Amino acid sequence: MNINNMLNICDMARATGSAMRDATSPRNILQHIINFFTFGGVRRNNEKLYTDLIDSMVSALQKWDTEELEENIKRSMAPEFKLNNILGCSVSFTPIERNVVKVKVCKGNDSISTKIPLGTYVDVCRTLKLRDELKIYQNPLILTEQGKMNLRGVDLSNTNLTDKNLSNADLSNADLSDADLSNVDLSQSNLFRANLQNTDLSNARLSQSIMIRANLQDADLRGADLSNVNLSNADLSNADLSDADLTCSNLSGANLSDADLFRTNLACSNMTNINMSNVDLSLAKMPGANQTNVHWPVKYIRYG
Repeated sequence: MNINNMLNICDMARATGSAMRDATSPRNILQHIINFFTFGGVRRNNEKLYTDLIDSMVSALQKWDTEELEENIKRSMAPEFKLNNILGCSVSFTPIERNVVKVKVCKGNDSISTKIPLGTYVDVCRTLKLRDELKIYQNPLILTEQGKMNLRGVDLSNTNLTDKNLSNADLSNADLSDADLSNVDLSQSNLFRANLQNTDLSNARLSQSIMIRANLQDADLRGADLSNVNLSNADLSNADLSDADLTCSNLSGANLSDADLFRTNLACSNMTNINMSNVDLSLAKMPGANQTNVHWPVKYIRYG
């Protein structure tokens, strides 16, 4: 039997009884690994393989300091692993060129390999490392269908996350209340209905994030980058947005009552139907903003 002629990626979305019985062959293990990295349906089955793979990758990543790992990733130096005894096989991950990682599965004299995108591999490593560091359950669904780090619904309330790289994370419905997210990178993240009440987001980078219906009551957003963020129907009451950048953001239907918008940049933002009662708009910038149906009894306005 020539293993190199057996790999058929198109078959990977099915986990039949015979496939489960043959799961310890290099070919089948590689199929499941590819699905692990490419959002295939097989990951809902064969939990033993995924558990072993996750545990082995987490153990390997524990040898890396988080800052060192992030720095290497920024320099396109992805971690290289060789994992033993994944259902009797050894599995190696080797970056071989700029945007590609080689995955090789070996068992005795049999071996088979394929390539996966570097970006996907890096995001899986980042997610596993972050979950382990924060003691978050290692859900077998590592990345969402949109390729974001799967942190949906996690409880990180009262957690110190300052300076963390949480870019491209899915934190929808997560509890981040009273957490320290100062200087954190949350760009291009999904924070739909996230609880960020009384959270420190000062100088955070949130550009291009989704924050629809997020709870940001009493949040500290001083100096935060909220450009191109969707904050529609979000609760920003009593939030401190002084010196924040909200250019081109969508604030439609948001509650900004009692918020501090001192020197806030709202240029070209969508402010339709927002509640601005008792807001401090001192030195705020709003050129090009859509101010249709804004509730305007502001507390204080002073132009420089």
